[in-house]
Amino acid sequence: MEQYDKFLTDNNNIFLNGEIDQKIALEINQKLIYLDRLKLPESQDLIEKGKSPTPVWFWINSNGGSIINGLSIIDTMEIMHMPIYTVIVGMAYSMAAIISISGDKRLATRNSSWMMHDSYGEHRGYSNKLDAQLNHNKKLEEKLMDILKKKTKLRKKQYDVASHYDLYLDSEECKEFKIIDDILCI
Repeated sequence: MEQYDKFLTDNNNIFLNGEIDQKIALEINQKLIYLDRLKLPESQDLIEKGKSPTPVWFWINSNGGSIINGLSIIDTMEIMHMPIYTVIVGMAYSMAAIISISGDKRLATRNSSWMMHDSYGEHRGYSNKLDAQLNHNKKLEEKLMDILKKKTKLRKKQYDVASHYDLYLDSEECKEFKIIDDILCI
């Protein structure tokens, strides 16, 4: 763990690997806030000099997961003083796809895959409470589609597929529709 901590603090690398749940969101948010507070004086000094602070590299290989927990990661990204560079390495599906488009600079490796679809809600309980759960789910779905519309150049046809089915794109297609800014090559 000590070697990983040094890799985090020296190189500003954070990894999202696997399903987004409460535990993973907490770990990511803690690391983002830790880096932001650790490097805040340096970032403020660079900003005062008209320079850009050193970015956080946020590497994503995730099949998605909880919308609420994913939105908490996006909220934390938005309050950072350091720019966030998201890099899709492998896959960014579902909620991870929304996180990937929330970076200040968005990249993907050549063989990466991106996928967005309508949200999945598992509703159980008393019938008089199901309406509230369904309405909440619809609001979350609208929020995700708003983020998608603001941050990408997908066409109406792609939005329709993403909001009713599964929309899969490779890294070249991601670049074409401004889901990413560039393909990361060495």
